[in-house]
Amino acid sequence: MLQPCVLIVEDEPAVSKILKIKLEENGFRVLTAQNGKEGLKALQREQADLLLLDLLMPVMNGFLVLEQMRK
Repeated sequence: MLQPCVLIVEDEPAVSKILKIKLEENGFRVLTAQNGKEGLKALQREQADLLLLDLLMPVMNGFLVLEQMRK
């Protein structure tokens, strides 16, 4: 059975690491990105079942990521 996949887009490494550890402990496959631009690239490569998206980030914020996803 395939593991559900979660993409974490978070610019704070400590927050991203804690979320990743906890999700993996609970059976999820986890992808991470440090900013919105990396997050969009990850979504083009892999299909995520859930997106945990920080809204206030450098390079590309979460609002712009959502806008790009809708296009």
